[in-house]
Amino acid sequence: MSKQPILFSSEMVLAILEGRKTMTRRVVKWKPCANGEQFDFNSSVTSLGHYCTDVPESGYVLYSRGRGGVWNQRTKPVHCRWRRGDTLWVRETWEHVLCESCEGDLLSYRCPYQSDEEGCYNYRATDRVAGAHWHPSIFMPCKAARVFLSVRDVRVQRLQDITDVDARKEGVESREEFRVLWDRLNSKRGFRWAVNPYVWVIEFENISGQRHNAEFMITQSY
Repeated sequence: MSKQPILFSSEMVLAILEGRKTMTRRVVKWKPCANGEQFDFNSSVTSLGHYCTDVPESGYVLYSRGRGGVWNQRTKPVHCRWRRGDTLWVRETWEHVLCESCEGDLLSYRCPYQSDEEGCYNYRATDRVAGAHWHPSIFMPCKAARVFLSVRDVRVQRLQDITDVDARKEGVESREEFRVLWDRLNSKRGFRWAVNPYVWVIEFENISGQRHNAEFMITQSY
């Protein structure tokens, strides 16, 4: 088991906090092997046949079948960076506020996320603060984290194989709504719904209120 960061948009952080989101999908980054370097994972070749091994311990491998009908290994084994039993601390859009900037009722509002004697944190997902200076989630240090997740399961799946049941675990009402959300977040990265990439399906539990998180924040130095 390990403790690692994971990024979420403000919209998805809110869904986690409200208990609507207990699952996330992340694109599998395949590593081509020697005989697969010229293989275009997004081309029509994949429609002739493909499958992914399901052996988490030794890694997942993508195989494909060409027009000759022969199955060939196309990738090196890959592992999901997050595994069952891991604790994830969520990186989200944030800002640090000096205590001298707090006034009146704002002090009691911010103090639940106090980081040290000098200041507190605001989070775009839940805090409506005029004039906030938001920092991108990628730059969020561990000590600023307020959301912690315990990984319950990890598997591999094609994106379009998602069901309405799992779409609700993703924080939306239906598979179609998830498709729209996915494209909004991933199209510019080249992983639109129509490409139907392989994804890591990560199921988790929100454990943000548990006592060990305080010790975790103190001992980490991200």
